[in-house]
Amino acid sequence: MKNNLKKCFVTLLAIISILNVSILPSYADDSVNMANGVYVIYTALSSKKVVDVYNYSSSDGTNIQLYDSNSTNAQTFLVSKLSDGWYKIANANGKVLDVANGSKKSGTNVRLYTYNGSDAQKWKFYSSGKSGYYYIKNKLGCVLDVSGGKTSNGTNICVYTKNASNAQKWKLVRTSFLPETITQKAYTISSALSSNKVIDVYNNASKDGTNIQLYTSNSSNAQKFNIVKVSGTYYKIVNANGKVLDVANGSKKSGTNVQLYTYNGTSSQLWQFYPTGTGYYTIRNKLGCYLDVSGGKTTDGTNIRVYTGNSSSAQNWKLSATTISSSSTSSWQYPVSSYTISQTWLHYSKYASSSRPYHLGLDITSSNKTIMAAASGTVVAVGRNGSGSSGNGNYVVIKHTLNGKTVYSFYAHLASYCVSKGTSVSKGTKIGVMGNTGNSSGTHLHFAITNTLKSGSYYGYGNVSSGNKVTYSGVTYYDPTYVIKNNKLPS
Repeated sequence: MKNNLKKCFVTLLAIISILNVSILPSYADDSVNMANGVYVIYTALSSKKVVDVYNYSSSDGTNIQLYDSNSTNAQTFLVSKLSDGWYKIANANGKVLDVANGSKKSGTNVRLYTYNGSDAQKWKFYSSGKSGYYYIKNKLGCVLDVSGGKTSNGTNICVYTKNASNAQKWKLVRTSFLPETITQKAYTISSALSSNKVIDVYNNASKDGTNIQLYTSNSSNAQKFNIVKVSGTYYKIVNANGKVLDVANGSKKSGTNVQLYTYNGTSSQLWQFYPTGTGYYTIRNKLGCYLDVSGGKTTDGTNIRVYTGNSSSAQNWKLSATTISSSSTSSWQYPVSSYTISQTWLHYSKYASSSRPYHLGLDITSSNKTIMAAASGTVVAVGRNGSGSSGNGNYVVIKHTLNGKTVYSFYAHLASYCVSKGTSVSKGTKIGVMGNTGNSSGTHLHFAITNTLKSGSYYGYGNVSSGNKVTYSGVTYYDPTYVIKNNKLPS
């Protein structure tokens, strides 16, 4: 009888094994509930080393490494719980931690990748036994690990079978994302409320006070904006027509309208871009309020305003690179904000040579020393012409197309320049700093527009005394004021 029972039990176990049915009791998940938020992830190997995205790249496959803590967005991660109880860990740029090729083999690389909901991108947090530190376990079964337990910068982050070493223990410290450096170029700015709804200038007008609205994307210049650095992490957002996004009356009160306005450098026209960890930005005005879609609506014509930060989709924006059509790329502006013309076009100077006493450009002074590209174009020359008290000092030359013709804008006497030959610039892009180099008696900008590139050797003076267009020594010069005002060359 006993032998029969034993045979039956063995047979039952064999059947269970074949059917892959478990008779063991199930246990509750002992993972730790991690609050959604932005964190820096420190290793237990060193209090100064953290999880870092190589070169802060957002390309799929970018390596994840250990690096000295440096308070950059390459080291900040949004931890958010998914509907199935697992978590995704997203870098500030919106890409997530991913186990390469979905492999649970020890030593498999951890990389950055677009979120796709696979097990390779799902994580949970477990107590490690070390106060304040956790194991970070991937759904495939392995845990986050520092390769070889090393702490040198660039050490690889991988997954590995749990072994209770400090290389597998991590501390999460709450933080917040920092404002980003934005590549200066043209963008459309779409709302997280709807991917086909973008920031739009009402009726494509250029009048000061024109309303800013949400509208269906239509690829028009009313929906294209150059993001131009002013200082630090502050930018102006310049429509294709040259006017900028402005908070009406400089008010930071929630609900204040956003309008189009001539750039004047005030706080109401300066903006910062904060990543959200989802591929979007919140856009914060220097006054302290955030760009917001009124009522979170998506109907065409919904007003754009500023509002207290609330992390809603109405305040999340995506930047998509674009190009501005040729009808607007030729529009011009003065290369300095809040300027004074200290020496006008064809001004007679008794201090110049008697054979060429007439000024072939504008001399501009300003308390704002930032020099900007007067129009979109390509930098074709930079350098220093002359030394000491001779020549144009540090200069930049930009090539443009205007009315179907090639022209060059010339910027002289710079303290420094921040562009190089071959750089494409948008109107309003910072190219240098006003200075007093070369043949200059005080800090100012000499600004000229010509038809010929002469490697920086432009004359500041000529012998022609009248006209909006003059030719001297084989070079044709155009009155910059005329060009800027009329957006065309004088006949």
